[in-house]
Amino acid sequence: MGMSYMLTFFMDLRPSNTLLEGRMILTKNGELIDIYRATSGSVGNQDRDDTDSKGRGAIPATMEVGLKNYWVETKAIPMPNKKGIEGNFYAIKPFTVSVGGVQRGDFGVHADANVPGSAGCIVLPPDGNGWKVFQERMRDISKEGVGRVPLQVVYW
Repeated sequence: MGMSYMLTFFMDLRPSNTLLEGRMILTKNGELIDIYRATSGSVGNQDRDDTDSKGRGAIPATMEVGLKNYWVETKAIPMPNKKGIEGNFYAIKPFTVSVGGVQRGDFGVHADANVPGSAGCIVLPPDGNGWKVFQERMRDISKEGVGRVPLQVVYW
């Protein structure tokens, strides 16, 4: 078993009229490599019961959709002209998950372009160093022959 990487996204979901911010951490064999500022969902749609809200709520917690983990592809899909992404898109698998009978999906990790927040993707501030570093890390991990990294999504 080679190097085992893991991404964990966590945030305190609650009612709010401002954009809530969480963190995403990257570890390798349990050792912390990076901490990124990140968020998921849009303003006013980041409460606990909004994860079944299509196109608005945060990405559902791993446990909520009955997964051990999601997966993040280490090879980016360039989407320079897609509004709200405007750069690299790292697809999150599975493509769709079910939350209380509602299908959600097409999630990814990308820069928080356009309007602050996301339709459920995990987004990093575009101007921050974190987004630059995240892309470099994914490139390096991909070069090691790792096609995807497990992702845990945890809320409290």
